[in-house]
Amino acid sequence: MNIFWTKKTFTKILIGLVIFGLNACKTNTVELALEEVTLSKVSFSRNPTNIAWLLDGRLVFTVPQGEYSSRLWIVNSDGSDADLLDLPEELGIECLRTDFALPQALPDGRLALMRIGIACHSDDGIKEQSQILIWNPKDEKSTVDEHFFLHDSRITLFSLAPDLSTGIGSTNAGIEDNLYWLDNTKPNPIDVGMVRASHPEWSPDGESIAFFGSQKLSGPSGPGWATQPDDLWLMPASCQENCKDHLTLLVEDVENSHDLSWGRNNEWLAFTGNPYFRGYGVWLLNIQTRKLVWVVSGDYGRVEWSPLGNLLAVIGYENQGSIDKSSVYLVDITRVIEEDKNR
Repeated sequence: MNIFWTKKTFTKILIGLVIFGLNACKTNTVELALEEVTLSKVSFSRNPTNIAWLLDGRLVFTVPQGEYSSRLWIVNSDGSDADLLDLPEELGIECLRTDFALPQALPDGRLALMRIGIACHSDDGIKEQSQILIWNPKDEKSTVDEHFFLHDSRITLFSLAPDLSTGIGSTNAGIEDNLYWLDNTKPNPIDVGMVRASHPEWSPDGESIAFFGSQKLSGPSGPGWATQPDDLWLMPASCQENCKDHLTLLVEDVENSHDLSWGRNNEWLAFTGNPYFRGYGVWLLNIQTRKLVWVVSGDYGRVEWSPLGNLLAVIGYENQGSIDKSSVYLVDITRVIEEDKNR
């Protein structure tokens, strides 16, 4: 896999991608795109696994601590002034340990994250207990968001509506994952007609939710499903029932799909994976035109759009996904966006 360590400019040619359109999968015009981006490495060496980009320009990472635990760190976009977030560990019950993960920047400048109690003693036995915390960078205080009930559910990924009125979550086992509406009672399954659906991401305008999912997988349920590609889908955030009847297929056959992130103007999606088996890396999708742009090649996991919309923060791996050798890179996509507008 190709990983670029210093600021450098490079080009990637996107040849002959057949992009599929709306539900009927009508084939769009085949395009040849030549784009140029700049990639720079953030000076942060603590092997991050998740990422969020706050409105004040700082980055928040999930970082492994010890063999199993994880904590959140906050740094400037150049990697300076790295600091461990001081977050409350007490869940109100006895737990073996507490982890913090899945940071998500909110439109009002605050940070949502998941607090996970491992091996917690409850009336029903020993289980995991999860909560969504809201951390405010102004006073560095955090509170439990009681609107979203997780507790001992298997929800490991989540995304909140911009107005924080509701949320959506998913499991992430890679075999038979499902989407769930989140409220203050319990996670409610969403029928999207998929054998596997995960990685939901709410659009900035609150109108749409993108996610990875598969309507059909080959062979019996089991480990063999984990390596099969997913499709990239769009659904209206307003659907509560029969959501499977209101889906739009964006991209088919995304191998090794890791993460996706909306652009601030709701026009673009960034995601990591290997669509149509054309190449691993970071990809941009124009929602309206279905144009795909391969901006960085290599082994990348999490991706996050900057508040200004001109940069992507991505986590890259030197050794095929080993969390022991992960690094953060900033991808300047200004030219990609500007050239698309001028066409």
